[in-house]
Amino acid sequence: MITYALAALCCFGPLALYLCWLSSVNRRPKPTVMPGAWDFAFTLAGLSGFLVVGGILLMDFSNRLLLRGNFNEIYQGWQKYWHAWLLISLGYLIIVIGLASWTLARRSRWLSVYNIDLAEAERALEAAMQSAGLPLTRIGYGWLDGTVGIEPYRGGSHCTFMLKIGDKTLRHELERHLWIELAKAPPAADNTAAGWFTSLAVGHTFLVVGIVGFASYILFFR
Repeated sequence: MITYALAALCCFGPLALYLCWLSSVNRRPKPTVMPGAWDFAFTLAGLSGFLVVGGILLMDFSNRLLLRGNFNEIYQGWQKYWHAWLLISLGYLIIVIGLASWTLARRSRWLSVYNIDLAEAERALEAAMQSAGLPLTRIGYGWLDGTVGIEPYRGGSHCTFMLKIGDKTLRHELERHLWIELAKAPPAADNTAAGWFTSLAVGHTFLVVGIVGFASYILFFR
């Protein structure tokens, strides 16, 4: 039982911290701007427990599949099946690290903004483009033939700015002005996500406390 309790703590502990962070940034008196890579890194950290436990469960499943027995036979089967376990472990790591690296690289030109209305995000972007000397040619949520865009999440009062301009100097100049304009923006008028994230954060925190209490009972009082 203690193994399952530790696995649950590994999964829900980082997730509870991540949800508490999401709750706090959605309740701040100003919008919170995050580089896209850091935003994804925080998400990855929140899900890290599930990724670790997922890898362990994959190894346990492969062990049982290869050995056709129980967990006690793993040690005896190591010398015979070590190459298969190594390949499974490497495959899992390559997939997880590969997808994470690809997403981080993709988001390196993004900015994530929490607790902001779409109208304010559009105003900030167009003001930044004007300050950077860029034309305001717009189609939908894209500017400059799609090299600059906004991906809105209205229910979450969250917007992602995608800056795909090839000229690195120009992109950095636009990003600099965008940070300045976003600092002037007011918070979202009706951020329903704040309440949802707060409820989830509180629920997961109580769950983690319960898991710690259960594990402590098994270790010290049972």
